[in-house]
Amino acid sequence: MGWWILFADGVGSTTDGSFRTIAGWLALGCGPVILLNAIGQLVRPAVLTLAAGGFTVQHWRGRQDVRWQDVVEINVWSSLGTNMVTWRLKDGVPDTDVMAGINALFDYNGALGTGRQVPARSIVARMNEFKARFEAEAA
Repeated sequence: MGWWILFADGVGSTTDGSFRTIAGWLALGCGPVILLNAIGQLVRPAVLTLAAGGFTVQHWRGRQDVRWQDVVEINVWSSLGTNMVTWRLKDGVPDTDVMAGINALFDYNGALGTGRQVPARSIVARMNEFKARFEAEAA
């Protein structure tokens, strides 16, 4: 709902030469991307699969396979009351997520977005359990 307010405000304020002009163009430019992502998450929500070798995230943007040994950390990233599961890969490990450029701005390589039925902190705890268990077995 908040995006629609920004969008409506943006449509009306793209020519007055003020800060609202910049915010208006940003709302008009980013809005369709945000809307596409929201629709994609509704149609095909992310599925996380944990295994001995690592984890796989399958979502509307594609598939990301990550080995436990390539993960530096798994955390909860919070913003405006929204919690996302994020992970950071070791330097030099190729980032295969389609959102890699955007993710890098927030210092992570991949994320499970919102819309989960299980709280982000519970997922992070479970992922860290798997990581610790299978890294110890591999050593």
